[in-house]
Amino acid sequence: MTPPVFGAVLAGAFAVVVALGAQGLPVALAMVATVLLAAPLTSAYVNALRVLEEVVLFDGAAPSDQPG
Repeated sequence: MTPPVFGAVLAGAFAVVVALGAQGLPVALAMVATVLLAAPLTSAYVNALRVLEEVVLFDGAAPSDQPG
């Protein structure tokens, strides 16, 4: 697991525990569903930002095409 993914998993687990303690099982289950649905969207967003960063920083060339 990469560090950002590990942090996201911990944050999601913490949100579920807080929801369980504050509002009970139904809200905690809703939070689990929210966390599980948001994870792929967040991953896609981060990947899109990485691609955009490569295009902006390297003027459309892949990093391996740059002089060393």
